[in-house]
Amino acid sequence: MTSHSAKQFELNDLAEKLPMSSWGASSAFTCAADEPVEGFRRGAPRQIRSAEWQEQLQVAARRFVDQLETNLRQFERVQTIEREVAALNNAVQILRNEVCKLRDANSIVAQITTLEPKPFVVLNPISVVLQEVDTNSAIASFFDANINASGHSIPDAYEALKDAIVSTYKAYTRHEAELGSEPRRQLAVIRKFIREAS
Repeated sequence: MTSHSAKQFELNDLAEKLPMSSWGASSAFTCAADEPVEGFRRGAPRQIRSAEWQEQLQVAARRFVDQLETNLRQFERVQTIEREVAALNNAVQILRNEVCKLRDANSIVAQITTLEPKPFVVLNPISVVLQEVDTNSAIASFFDANINASGHSIPDAYEALKDAIVSTYKAYTRHEAELGSEPRRQLAVIRKFIREAS
């Protein structure tokens, strides 16, 4: 073997024994991706940071969507409450107007809380309107059940209305199967307020 050939053999043998990281960046890219090459090792942290950033972005997006949905639900609840409050305000205003009309018409609102001595129990107070028509006439009305009665005075009309409620209840109960739609409605309303004593 010549001197030149021997030197070439020693260089080749030395190259095989040297770690691949010492070959330089240009040689590193010719190796497989799973080898611990310096060039790939320098690029790996950038790939990991990119993946983590994408995952964090997805988490942030999900949180944003969840918060948006929560805000929308709260907004819808607020709108529902506002509509309900507006409806209540409207109902209160209507009631005020009716009270003013009754006051102007010499009317008063009273409640029936007992039907004694009749054998009936009042389940809920019955709101009635008492109106003086003239010095010798008055009318009492149970508007929910569309029952009215008259008398010579407001106290007379009040007692007459109590009798009318009981009489209507008895008559409709006896002939319930034959009742039309309006009498059935009246009886259903009366039953919310009174029942026969046991």
